Amino acid sequence: MLSKPVKKLLIVSASIATSVLVGGGFLLWLLQDKLIYFPNFPDKLPSNNPYGYRSPDEQGFEYDDVKIQTPDGVKLHGWLTKTTHPKESPTIVVFQGNAGNIGDRLPFLKELNNVVGANTLIVGYRGYSYSEGTPSEKGLQTDSLAIMEHVFTRTDIDTKRIYVLGTSIGGAVGIYALTRGKGYNVAGLILENTFTSMADMVDQVMPRLAPFKGLILANHWKSLDLIGKVKVPILFISGTADELVPPEQMEKLFDSAKESPLKELVEIDGGTHNDTWYVGRNEYFKGIIDFIAKCDILKKTPKL
Repeated sequence: MLSKPVKKLLIVSASIATSVLVGGGFLLWLLQDKLIYFPNFPDKLPSNNPYGYRSPDEQGFEYDDVKIQTPDGVKLHGWLTKTTHPKESPTIVVFQGNAGNIGDRLPFLKELNNVVGANTLIVGYRGYSYSEGTPSEKGLQTDSLAIMEHVFTRTDIDTKRIYVLGTSIGGAVGIYALTRGKGYNVAGLILENTFTSMADMVDQVMPRLAPFKGLILANHWKSLDLIGKVKVPILFISGTADELVPPEQMEKLFDSAKESPLKELVEIDGGTHNDTWYVGRNEYFKGIIDFIAKCDILKKTPKL
């Protein structure tokens, strides 16, 4: 039988442990936007990047500066890069991953332009690049709808051949935009190394916090719940060596996309989370070219 001093010590110790746990959980809930979104890594502004990463003209692009105001008054900035015949080309709306600025993506955009033959629209999320505001799940969701609204009002591109490409968290942004918007007539969705949900990523990245995720998560990105509502063709591109998002999560998304009239999975051998397009360059961009060709045929096929 425990003595009264020992009992008191155990009660005090339990109280301290509970306070630390609750306090730590609250702090994590409060700061998690800063733990998920990294607009300042390695630098917030494209103008601070090395040559070739500062603006599209350094990559030889013809481009337009794009300025969008969201319904809640946040001003976003981005670039529309153009092929030599923009109205005869598909346009790919690129939703980037969670780190860095839009200038970091210029070599990737150049490949989409030169190899795929596509215009590209990339816009900094709120708090990223030259865009105003502070990133959050709700904020990025609002941004995604404003970006889609903008691209479909343009008269210098073919709005019947608009594709959405999302990498990592950008895939979650793209899935949201296609399932919560105005039913935009998007030609297809391309997802690269994206996850099923933020809760599943807690299990992967911070397993010790997994039992408490229901209490501390303020960002959810429930892509697995939404992917079944996507009714356009979907191309899944998965790096087999992704060290952050397990390829199994891409497979789950693929299996759950039951309303898509066409879905394909391209696996890039040895592709990690950030270099899949570079490691598997030929297979990666051939996959996109073939996918767009199939979507073009699908759109022309009469519905029975």
